[in-house]
Amino acid sequence: MKRFHLVGAAAMGMTFLAGTASAQDYGSYVPASGNGPGAPQAVAAAVVTRIASVTNAAPTEVRIAELGGGSAFSPLALASAGTSSGNKGFGSSTGVAGQGAKRRVGIWINGAYSDIDYSEPGLRTDGDTKSVGIGIDYLVTDNIVIGVSATYEDTDLKLKDALGEFERDGWTLAPYVAFKLGQYFVLSGTVGFSWLDNDVSTGAGGTGSYDTDRWYASAMLNFNYPVGQWRLGASVGYLYIDEEDDSYTTSAGAAMAKDSRNIGQGRAGVSVGYNFGGITPYLMGRLEHEFETTDTVFVGTRAVKPDKTGFVVGGGLAFNYGAFSGGLQLTSTAGRDNLDVYTLSGTVRVTF
Repeated sequence: MKRFHLVGAAAMGMTFLAGTASAQDYGSYVPASGNGPGAPQAVAAAVVTRIASVTNAAPTEVRIAELGGGSAFSPLALASAGTSSGNKGFGSSTGVAGQGAKRRVGIWINGAYSDIDYSEPGLRTDGDTKSVGIGIDYLVTDNIVIGVSATYEDTDLKLKDALGEFERDGWTLAPYVAFKLGQYFVLSGTVGFSWLDNDVSTGAGGTGSYDTDRWYASAMLNFNYPVGQWRLGASVGYLYIDEEDDSYTTSAGAAMAKDSRNIGQGRAGVSVGYNFGGITPYLMGRLEHEFETTDTVFVGTRAVKPDKTGFVVGGGLAFNYGAFSGGLQLTSTAGRDNLDVYTLSGTVRVTF
């Protein structure tokens, strides 16, 4: 469960993004039925970690996006690209440039919901994950923003072949920063720390509960360029996530050892939107590739290898009006074998 790209993260995020756990990591395999004495942690690691890595990208990315463009079209990204209406983001003021005091404090709230379906035989899983995040940031100078966010996440999955369930919830604390580089570029980054509780069950493996510690770091360079009313965007970045599960003993008496996993993912995206006077509908696409991930999981004697490359496609609506900004976004995964994740996220932000 430890590879949350994220997404991040809506989360909001840029929750980021896929990887399966290695059979070598566990010293065993998942039986063809998805069941067995060691199945609770093996199935959770092989299936849930992979899925969580996708869905956690949503909240992660939204936190970055609200700084300066970590997602397709954030309010600050649009502002830094020279939009003429709404919140000016970096160096914002209460009116026309040069009039009124600058708004230096921003407060935002984000919510996200992801529907998950993983259809790999022997590891079939479906369910959902939800998150709610709040954040506050401060305009240190006209070109630098710093902030911090807190996000609560809740995941509920059915492990179909394992005849069980996986539940996880917990909190993430993440400071962040953004730098405006010239007129069209924004460099942003965040580091997050998560404390998670897990409950897992399978038919033959019994039940178990354990804690997970996660940390992640993400950096992204965003380019946003206006052409008349059109808004063109591009981004490139890297996300690294590391998780560690505590050891535990299942109700069936199986001792599950402490385990740790990580993922390093590069990403590059493009987006296009049209500004209707402060309301900007847009389309976006992102390529994701894991430069660092785990290896193969065996279902019976069949090797299941993780997809190291995939895509996220979607669209949304950004708005910018006075002190208020935000938007809605719907995305879907593509190019990942047997994995479908649909994420809807929304953010509202106010500056003063």
